Amino acid sequence: MQTILTGATQPMRDELARVLAYPQIIPRLDFYQLSADDVLAAFGRHARLVEVAPKSQPHLQRTPTTRNSLIWPLPTRPCCSVRTGV
Repeated sequence: MQTILTGATQPMRDELARVLAYPQIIPRLDFYQLSADDVLAAFGRHARLVEVAPKSQPHLQRTPTTRNSLIWPLPTRPCCSVRTGV
């Protein structure tokens, strides 16, 4: 079974190439007998490159108390969970 990275962008690949040159990463590449080019080739085989998504724009909302209020769209699901009562 082949793993596909969904939604990989060219900036993600560029960041991976940059991180692979970190001094902390080079010993790990040596340990696994890989080069940065090997890792980038694997990324290319398993990634489906897509365009970078456009930035979100604020919504303009008029209310009786304020003339123009900028309302940013909220995420559709929570980004973290909070434990209560602990």
